[in-house]
Amino acid sequence: MTKKKDYIIKEAELNHSRALGRIHSSSWRVAYRGIIPDKILKNMTPQKRARKFEKYITEGYGYNYVIEVKGKIIGFLTIGKSRDDDLNDEYGEIWGIYLDPEYWRQGYGSRLIRFGFKKLQEMGFTKVSLWVLKKNTNSIKFYKKIGFEKDDKEESLPIGDGVIKIRLIKKMIETDDRSKKKIIKNIENEIKKNINEEYKKGIERFFKDKDLEESNFFSYGVKTSNVRKIGEKYYAVTKDMNRNKFFCLCEKMLNKRNSELRTIVFQWNYRIKKNIEKRDYEIFYKWLKKYVTGWGSCDDFCTHAFGYLIYQYPELITRIIDYWVESDNRWIRRAAPVVMIYSLKKGKYINHALKIADKLLNDGEDLVQKGVGWMLKIIANTHRDIIDTYLIENYDKIPRVTLRYAIEKFPEKRRKEILKWNKI
Repeated sequence: MTKKKDYIIKEAELNHSRALGRIHSSSWRVAYRGIIPDKILKNMTPQKRARKFEKYITEGYGYNYVIEVKGKIIGFLTIGKSRDDDLNDEYGEIWGIYLDPEYWRQGYGSRLIRFGFKKLQEMGFTKVSLWVLKKNTNSIKFYKKIGFEKDDKEESLPIGDGVIKIRLIKKMIETDDRSKKKIIKNIENEIKKNINEEYKKGIERFFKDKDLEESNFFSYGVKTSNVRKIGEKYYAVTKDMNRNKFFCLCEKMLNKRNSELRTIVFQWNYRIKKNIEKRDYEIFYKWLKKYVTGWGSCDDFCTHAFGYLIYQYPELITRIIDYWVESDNRWIRRAAPVVMIYSLKKGKYINHALKIADKLLNDGEDLVQKGVGWMLKIIANTHRDIIDTYLIENYDKIPRVTLRYAIEKFPEKRRKEILKWNKI
């Protein structure tokens, strides 16, 4: 929320619908008199427009904001991705901006549209477009004064003879890089608002455990459930980014070496899973090496986004079998079995998973052993006979912790029998 002098700009809420209907109706009737046929203007009633705004706000149609002066809503703004097919994903759009005619020429329109620029930049857009009626000369002068220029696009509207709208475009001042920094700053500010002091104390103790190697990341102390809500909220700013912009933003967030931001990055990448491509393996593997520093981040990344990538492109599993299991980085070795869990839950690639287990049975790292046990347990959930046979064949090599994890869901009688076996 922005406060300056006598006005406030804030997100539109459902109970603002009547005010928005009033403003939309009155501004059309004054601004478009003599441009749009009177019959259409008379039909533009506050009640009809209010019902439209109820629908827009309820269904999340664009991003809607209101400007309030001394407790009265005097205008509104709707922004979002450009709706024009011929504009690329650098363009945001001012879908609509209207003021109560009583407040025209008092500077509120400039403040409201500049607020819109700021929000569009936070979403990652570097350019902005809008449509205006060709005969609405006063509005065109206003837009040109703040940097808009006419391009070659215009369209006739089916609401009267000679009613034509033209498109104006503007390159916003701030660079794309600065826009990304603003997005991250906004997310960080939201995270800081949700700090839980008791939870933070526990996290600080966790990060001091050198065995977990999480000390090169820091945490603000926000519960994961709240972090995911924040991630869900800000996911909207990424939806219209191209691949390069999206991964660049993710990289900048990960470089902050903050655990909450890392959680959000992994969450976003799972949200876009249907757009993941085979070539993204190189990006994901780099993140695994560089930003996964504990079992928590390993399991989050590998059972979701990275796991989905492997599920979609099983030819990549050979890299896991040949290279991950031999890595000096224990989190990559733990990732080898954990990244298979997504596929195994769908009944896929069991033989590949057992090859990974074969290569890690002699791994001396406790958390790697647990990862292997977890993977075997997932297989056993649907193919207990396969794991029963595997345990019999490899009983003398399987670490006790791996064994316990693997048979956790076995029938109690069988589990006790296995635990009583003597190694050769």
